[in-house]
Amino acid sequence: MNLFPLPQNRVTHPTSTKQTAGHLLPIFLVLFASLLGASRLHAQGCIVARSPEQILPGIDQNGLPTGQGGFLQPGHFQLTIGERHQFSFQHYVGDVYQEYRAQLHNQVENRINIVTADLMYQWTPRISFEINAPFLLASRKTQNSPIKYQASGIGDTIVASNAWVLNPKKAHRGNASVGIGLLMPTGNDDVQNTVNTNTTGVGPAVEVTAPVDYSIQPGNGGYGMVVQWQGFRAVGNHLIFYTDGDYIASQGDTNGIA
Repeated sequence: MNLFPLPQNRVTHPTSTKQTAGHLLPIFLVLFASLLGASRLHAQGCIVARSPEQILPGIDQNGLPTGQGGFLQPGHFQLTIGERHQFSFQHYVGDVYQEYRAQLHNQVENRINIVTADLMYQWTPRISFEINAPFLLASRKTQNSPIKYQASGIGDTIVASNAWVLNPKKAHRGNASVGIGLLMPTGNDDVQNTVNTNTTGVGPAVEVTAPVDYSIQPGNGGYGMVVQWQGFRAVGNHLIFYTDGDYIASQGDTNGIA
């Protein structure tokens, strides 16, 4: 399979509520250190685009701190909507492209659209909490076959906590945030389709009901641990470097779906 850069569109809507005080950064750092020190983790990520899109708080879509050039203030909510599309049609074994699949016109085509809603609450100047819920619309078919499989529904939800490394209340030309969260199996991992497997055009229909391929299932059927990060650095008066990322470590074994 192949991975493509995924375009994203985001809209942010901040609102306010009653301010709450607290300091959980030491606890958060202990949890983060324990994750880094784990001796064994199981991870999977063959179909990256099907995973939830993690939208990190505190930075807007231009790589700038939110709130008119500043960080989101304590007691405020921020709702971010993200959308991305993937069209996958090339086959690889490792890093070797399987050109013969295209020549035989039997390559599999995946079309995936994910709309993600991320609600973040800024608890203190440094610490925020968020919930991230995706909705998936996907299809899968072999190029030379009329059979088409489809799936849609709510995906797996992430709840997470994030903390800025430097105090946002003090002037800095850069900052970094680290977060830890839980991926919960709220998505259906057993979406089934009924299709006519008689593609000859002769004789009666032969209908078969079976789960669609894992790559277009809304859920993965298990819990996972999420580590996420972001950072920015202003250089001069007109240039800002920005980076973010996340890693999901999921359970081993299988989800019991044939």
